[in-house]
Amino acid sequence: MQPNHSNFAIRSTRRVWTGVFALLVAMFLASGCASTRQVREIVANSNASALQATLGVSDFGSRPPPGVDPIQAIDIFISGHTNQPKTVAALRIRQAMLLLGQKRFNLAEAAFNEARPEHLVSARDIALKRLAGDLVWYHRNSTNSSLDSARAETALAAFFSVTSDLAASVRQGAVENEEVRDRLSEIRTQLALTLAKRAPTDELRRQRIEEAINTHASNCLSAADTAAIRSEAAWSDPAITAAIKRRAGAVTPIAEARRLSADLNPKPRFQSPDLQFLITGP
Repeated sequence: MQPNHSNFAIRSTRRVWTGVFALLVAMFLASGCASTRQVREIVANSNASALQATLGVSDFGSRPPPGVDPIQAIDIFISGHTNQPKTVAALRIRQAMLLLGQKRFNLAEAAFNEARPEHLVSARDIALKRLAGDLVWYHRNSTNSSLDSARAETALAAFFSVTSDLAASVRQGAVENEEVRDRLSEIRTQLALTLAKRAPTDELRRQRIEEAINTHASNCLSAADTAAIRSEAAWSDPAITAAIKRRAGAVTPIAEARRLSADLNPKPRFQSPDLQFLITGP
């Protein structure tokens, strides 16, 4: 018997967080740099702009001044600071993510290409650069019903490599990598479930569902996270914390896995008892 997940299904509208991972490419610049204030303003404006574009609100305490385009602001800043390659590379990554959010795929690809790998410092920027081609491909094709399966498999492997590396760094204490790990893993999970939907046999569909959910849970979700999602305590805190975003980001793939599992017998098996309950019932 399937559990009643009416409230849980409503929570799936929180899928918007998947599109907000551009906000997570935070800039860490040394204090005392003459241009730090300008860069922080660009970053604050691009954060607010991206959040407004996705949710229609600003929750970062900053809103771009009227008429200021953060993408253009990055170009203007870079043109005057070409002698700061690390700052330029980091800003190009941020610009690429903003352009992806605007579906300006060719420009996003160009911005990624301008970010030289040897000048990237943060694990987040390095991860996004490693996935540049796959991110552009995914955003360009994610709603395409004729998604190329071979290309999707390549992207799936690339996302697995990067998110596994980020998860390992978090386990070793680099908690600043949590949010980009979560967002990239959410994309990988959605892609894996898209391939599950296309599976030619029930057995392959079951295997793909299990791999998608178990991999995301292993890399990103603690027992506290899955328990909170199951009990809906995930939404009890009005603050938009990393944990809230992580739990909210898991709702849509859990709901999709439940839908894809509905007619399978035997059902997929998951490592987390909470996820087992949410997807297949008691």
